[in-house]
This record gives sequence, C-alpha cells and structure tokens, in this order.
Amino acid sequence: MTKTIIDVDHEKARKFFLDKGSYLTVDLPQYFDFSTIIEDLSDHIRENELTLEQICKAKAFEEVNHILFSNKDGKYAWRKLQIIHPVLYVALVHKITEKENWELIVKRIRDLHANPSIKCASLPIFVSALDTQKARQITYWLHNVEEESIKLALDFEYLFHTDITDCYGAIYTHSIPWAIHTKETAKEKRRDESLIGNIIDQILQSMSYGQTNGIPQGSILMDFLAEFVLAYGDQKLSQKISDLGIREEDYRIIRYRDDYRIFVREPQKGEEIMKALSEILASIGMKLNPSKTQVRSDVITGAIKPEKLYYLQFPIPHKVKSRELKRELLIALQVSEKFPNTGATTKRLTKLLELYDDENKYPIDEISILISIAVDSPMSIPVVTAFISKLIKLVDKDKKKELYDKIMRKIKLLPNSSLLEIWIQRMLIKSEYENNYEEKLCLLAAGKDSDLFNNEWLPTGDLKGKVEQNIVDRDIIDSLDEVISKEEIELFKTPHYS
Repeated sequence: MTKTIIDVDHEKARKFFLDKGSYLTVDLPQYFDFSTIIEDLSDHIRENELTLEQICKAKAFEEVNHILFSNKDGKYAWRKLQIIHPVLYVALVHKITEKENWELIVKRIRDLHANPSIKCASLPIFVSALDTQKARQITYWLHNVEEESIKLALDFEYLFHTDITDCYGAIYTHSIPWAIHTKETAKEKRRDESLIGNIIDQILQSMSYGQTNGIPQGSILMDFLAEFVLAYGDQKLSQKISDLGIREEDYRIIRYRDDYRIFVREPQKGEEIMKALSEILASIGMKLNPSKTQVRSDVITGAIKPEKLYYLQFPIPHKVKSRELKRELLIALQVSEKFPNTGATTKRLTKLLELYDDENKYPIDEISILISIAVDSPMSIPVVTAFISKLIKLVDKDKKKELYDKIMRKIKLLPNSSLLEIWIQRMLIKSEYENNYEEKLCLLAAGKDSDLFNNEWLPTGDLKGKVEQNIVDRDIIDSLDEVISKEEIELFKTPHYS
C-alpha cells in the first residue's frame, strides 16, 4: 500500500522534509547540492533553537530566497520558482515536525478529508528505496486520478474539470492557521505564538518580505502546506454541497493539488457544485481558471489528458535515424505549442533520445526545433539539452562554436529564462566555449562569487557561514562527459530518500 506523508511519525517526516529532493523539486544539474547546508543547519538548530522573533527579522529584507524564473511561452509569461533560504526552511521543518505539532497536523488533515466523496490524490508520497518522489507521485497520479476517473465512467455521466488560477501565488498565509486550528480559533488566538499554524504563517511571511499573499513554489514542504489550505477548502465544499441537498452518492470529486475533477449523473448538480466551489475558493482568496474549466459528457475521454490522447495518433518508431528525427521533433513541437509544458512531451523526447543513435554533421534544424520546445515546455529543458549535447558531439569545432553562438543568442532574447540558462551551461560546461552568464547559480558553477540568499537578517555569523558553504560539487563537474547522460535527467532513477 502506498504511504503518504501523513502515514509516518514525526521523526520520519522530519527526515523526509530535510532530504535534498524535498528541499528543492526544481530540476537542476546534479553538481548543485544543498544537502550539506541542510544537514549542518539541522544539527545547529537542533542544539541552538531559533526563536520566532529571530526568524521574523527576515521580514524586513527583500530577496531572502533565491528566485528562479522559468519562461512559459517564449514571451512574457513566466513561472516563479524559489529556492527557499535554508535557515528558514530548516527552522520551519523542525517546528512542523515536533512530535505534538506533527500529531496535530496529521489528525487535522485526516479530519479535513473525512468525506469519502471528495478524494485528495496529491499528498506527498513517502517514497521507498526503489524510486524517486517525483516518479512515485506520477505513478500515484496515474492510479488515483486517471485510472480512477476511467472507472467512474460506469457510475457517472458527466465530468466537470477545472483548476485554480495561480494557486501558490494566491494562497493567503493566514488561511494556514485557519486550516489547522479552525478559522474561529485562529482569529481568536492570532497572536498566540505557541500555535503551530501561527508559527507557519509567520515563517512564510519571513520568506516573502512580510507579505501574506503567496507561498514559495519549488519544494515538497510547500506542496504539503498548499495541501492543507486546499483540504480546508474541500471540507468547506463538502458542507456546502450537503447544504444544497446533494447526497454523497450523487457525486465524486478527485482533486490533485489545484486540479478538480467533478463527476455527476446530472449536469445541473455539476453546475451547483461548480458554483459552490467557486464561492468557497473566493472565501480563501482563490478563483477558478475559466480557460481551464469545461464539462464533458464523454467521461473517459475527458479523464485522460488531451496531449496524451493527441500523441496516440503518432506512435514512436522502433528506430530513429537522422532522416526521421526532424519529423518526430516537429510532432513534439506541435504538441508542446498546443499543450504547453506537459509531461507527455518530456516523456516522448526522453524516448526519442534513447532510440536515436545516428550521426548528423550539422544538426541546426533539429537544434532549432528542440530550443523551441524548451521555450514552450520548461519541464522538458533537461532532456532538450541532453538531446542537443548528443546531436552536437560529432560536429567539428568551428561549426560547434557557430551552433553554440546561435543557441546563446536565442536564449538571451527570452525574458525570465533562468532554468534554460542553467541547463545550457550544463551542456557547455565541459566544452571550451565561454559565455557571460547572468543567473547566480551559473556564476557559482563557473567558479565566480555570487550570493544566492540575503543573509543580513541572520542572528549569528556561524549561521551565515553554514549558508554560504559551496553548493557546487567540483568532483562531479570533473567527472561529467560532454554529452549529458541518461542518468542525469532520468525520472525513475536512484532514490534520494529511503
């Protein structure tokens, strides 16, 4: 049976959240390693607990966290990802996983999920020693969302599908103590610093210059806190549906993070539930995304991601040579433009990369297509750069430099492209090509000085020293090949936690 994070005790939960894969879910080259910083800070905070007053000094400073921007459309749309200041992250993990606090949190989440007709399928998975958190989460999604949705087609005739606009950016930090302690108790005791909900609220504000709107995106801990707020919304929705006179057997809701699938037998009930959901979300500062909202009478087709259905029209050949590669990449580009930033595109590119074993003396067309795919689908950036590194390996030195120049010119035209720059650097890091990088992580990898975090607020120089440890493993860089290996980008790979 799959364990979620609420199925383990406080000690295992602490170990889980302090793992480097939980601290940062953003895909970075493997030579970036925050594990030593996290471990050293955890040891320090265990022996020298930071007070909430010390932590809250960070509220007065901007850019406490390191922000990574990921371009979403090649123009001005972007996603804001954050590497949380390690001191704030570790302090928050320690507070949440104190025995009494953890037991309260687990009990409360179970209470919020009491209605069997509303199923949450996105609590963080407590991974085994066999695979990664991301891999298990995808497998869990397939079983509990897609497969379960298909089964529900036997019981229900209509599927309403919607999601929340900018979910993480819209979360009101005060709603976390509401979710943990109830809104009435949280408001009555809003200055009580012994309440774990208030502690979480204050530390989140410390990460964001004192702001109460939005939480950082890019760690499993933040995914977990977002689940708390969304589960709180589930409970309120359950009560509102009951007040409408709709019985539990007349509907099913599967929620995966901010994605809602509502199954009903009568479209009128679906409309009533959608209206109720919109009102509930508004009460906690969120709203539905009208462009992602639809109703389907073909439940099975509606249950499967559209890009997955689209790709079924284009089976991948058993072998991919140079003459077929351009066609296959154009198919991937077409889908990435039609369905931006989807896992299906990344999965298809990974399979093509495995199958491709040919020589191309000047693969400019293929590289141009791959860069365009990376712009539309940032989650494909690691596999795109791996693909380019493989294509470019056999190109002669002068032509290789010409291709590098074209690639760098292209990405420098894109605003908010930190992630792409990081992975382009990985592609070039073993070459003789020199480039002026702007992203701070790239500067560190290039051996230059750069402060990732604002440390002015830290109470001791000892803490500052721990945060400023080198996060770039030079031994790993030295061991790398010019071609990015499958292991560097593989999803189902050696575990980060057991």
